[in-house]
Amino acid sequence: MTPFYLRTEFFIVVVYLVLMVGIGIALAGRNRGGVDYFAGGRCIPWWVSGVSLYMGNFSAWLFTGGAGMIYKTTWYGLLYFFLTGSVAYFLGSQLTAVHWRRSRVISPVEFTRRRFGTGTQQVLGAITAVVFIAAAGNQLKAISTVVHSVLDIPLVEAAVGIGVIVIAYTIVGGLWAVTITDVVQFVVLLAMTLLLAPIALSLVPGGLPEVLASMDLSIPPRDGAPSHDLHFLVAGLISFTLGVGSGQGPRFYCVPDERSARKVGMLAAFLFLTTPVRNENFARNYCIHDFSIHTAAELDPSKAVAWLEEEARRSCRPFEEVSRRYNAMIDRKLGVDVPGPDPEVTLRTTDLGHFEFEVLIFCPTREAAKLERQITLQFLDKTAKGDFSTRAQA
Repeated sequence: MTPFYLRTEFFIVVVYLVLMVGIGIALAGRNRGGVDYFAGGRCIPWWVSGVSLYMGNFSAWLFTGGAGMIYKTTWYGLLYFFLTGSVAYFLGSQLTAVHWRRSRVISPVEFTRRRFGTGTQQVLGAITAVVFIAAAGNQLKAISTVVHSVLDIPLVEAAVGIGVIVIAYTIVGGLWAVTITDVVQFVVLLAMTLLLAPIALSLVPGGLPEVLASMDLSIPPRDGAPSHDLHFLVAGLISFTLGVGSGQGPRFYCVPDERSARKVGMLAAFLFLTTPVRNENFARNYCIHDFSIHTAAELDPSKAVAWLEEEARRSCRPFEEVSRRYNAMIDRKLGVDVPGPDPEVTLRTTDLGHFEFEVLIFCPTREAAKLERQITLQFLDKTAKGDFSTRAQA
């Protein structure tokens, strides 16, 4: 295997990280005091701050844990991201953005000192430091896991490298460096999303209509965690709204005026409508369905097996091509050779000496019960007519 440091992907990541550090160094000259360093001189364009507000709360978890949640819960998961993204950011920003800009502070902790005194400031500062370290560690773990999986870089080395680089361009360039690098990351993310989304949909048999047809809204969702109920949605909305209002002050007081501060929140809320969550729920459209048919009749088992195989194949023929594509896709995803798409029939005997025919078909999930009933009824009808009678009886 080629060492990770000789791979093209590693070179691309290195160039990207060097670009981030370069931006921090290039913008360091703008910082001539605390207002410049912590508040961007209060002259950062509203659209830059809005994109930064969106990207600052965007992590690798969305491609891993977030995608898994959408896969399991479908519309419930999308509703969760809509409430905790667009709705929460709109409410939180519109309730507090103007007040943050009017306060003319350069940090949320400074606002606490002015409003509640030094003692409260010190307590809040200590609590915030612990919480933010834990949150940053969680985000760093997520992105490092992705880098480790893609480039085979050891997890610890990936975390240390990425952490050092992020700290470097942030310390050197201040808030200007943070917001501009966020915009660059947004451009890269947008380009990749516009490129990959159509490609991903083209690989789905049936395209977008099939994806939407496989989704359903139920509260709680059928395959979600027990906590995924209405209370979870409401709690998420309240929590994220308060989080935006209390923790995103720098994005609001770094812009030129109060009107721009409102625009920052509205832009972030709009961008959260397009949150790129990878939804793979279309795999549920098809399933491996097996059922058994028992009979006490005297018959020629070879004739019965041959007829069941042919009838199952005939019944599945209308969606044979799509079934093969789904089957191949599931094989690739699981890394194993799953049964299908050709029907299989297995012959067994019960404890009473009766024949048991197990039929396995790969078919649309919504058609499985119908096909089972159709094949079973026709088999029993032919058995009753003596179509599978033994040669001796014939």
